[in-house]
Formats: sequence, C-alpha cells, structure tokens
Amino acid sequence: MADEKEPAPAGSDEKTVPEPTKPVYEANPKHSEPWQSGARGRLCEKNVRPMAQKLLDESTLYDGARYAVHEGHAYCAQRHQTRRWHGYPTGWRNVPAKLRTQWVKADRVKKRPIDKY
Repeated sequence: MADEKEPAPAGSDEKTVPEPTKPVYEANPKHSEPWQSGARGRLCEKNVRPMAQKLLDESTLYDGARYAVHEGHAYCAQRHQTRRWHGYPTGWRNVPAKLRTQWVKADRVKKRPIDKY
C-alpha cells in the first residue's frame, strides 16, 4: 500500500502573495507636507489621511478614476500600479456630473457643498 500524504494547505508553499481583490491605497508624498519640489498635488487634510483606505473602499469607479465624498469634499484616486491607488482632494467640477447627481439622490452629499466648491 502506498504511503499517502495529506495535501498541503492551499498557498502554504507559495512564495508570492496574491494581489488583493480590492483596491489598495498607497500615499503619494506630493499630497502631504512638506511639499516636494517639482510637480505638486493638492494637499490632503490631516483628518482624512488615516481614513484614506476607507474612502477608497467606498469610492465609485468611473472612467478609469475612483471618486469618493467625505464631509462635503470630493476626492479622486488614480491607479499607479495594479490595484494600487493614490488619492487627493479634487474640485466638484472635476467629479463627473453623473456621480454628483447619484450622490445627491443617495444623500451622500448635499447640493450646497457642490454649489459652494
């Protein structure tokens, strides 16, 4: 009778970690203090930085970018590697009209902040 081995747990002998199925936030230093020389991004507020992954998780993918809203402000994320994204504050004019309308209807944002900014 052949000596049967118990199968190894899935992934136990793999040396690579599979990519996560959800987008992953990676900060870009140009969006935080101190400013980098050269091309500059918009500065993220300090209270938003700790929740960047949550914003990315709740974002909406539209035309290659991801958009999110927090406390009346709009945020955009761009992919810089496979499933790796960096985000920054953006003006409401840069958020597609379709998303702005959906968010107002879903009560994710009031119309006033959109008109204000």
